[in-house]
Amino acid sequence: MAHLPNTDVVTVAWLKTLSSLPPLAIATSLPGDVASWANTGFVQAMSVGGTPGVHVPLQSPIVQIDCWAATPNSQKAPWGKAGALAEAVYLAAVEFDRRFEPVLPGDFETARILSVYPISEPRKMTGDEAGFARYTLEIALAWTVVR
Repeated sequence: MAHLPNTDVVTVAWLKTLSSLPPLAIATSLPGDVASWANTGFVQAMSVGGTPGVHVPLQSPIVQIDCWAATPNSQKAPWGKAGALAEAVYLAAVEFDRRFEPVLPGDFETARILSVYPISEPRKMTGDEAGFARYTLEIALAWTVVR
């Protein structure tokens, strides 16, 4: 029996379709092994709120996107790399113009994304103790399960 998808699964699946992002460096949590994503940067997505449909099965979440970059063995944060990832997500959200059914991992029912749009501009987040560069932005999605 197929599982119902959630916002995190749907968002990560959509992000992995964007050709300007590294598909193997997108998830809901930042890997502990920096070497695995230091060359490409990393895109982290997590639902931070939103409103479910009251009378229809429509999800309308707000998703925080964190774009990370690191330079191992250096204290100089690669802000350009993190910023470029964030701008790629921002642009994809601005340009979203079609209904879309991303391929979900595992045994999930099909989800259809109806809209994606930015809620905020990418923002530089300073002060990371590990010396990572991070930009963050929020996007809104409207999606539903296809049955």
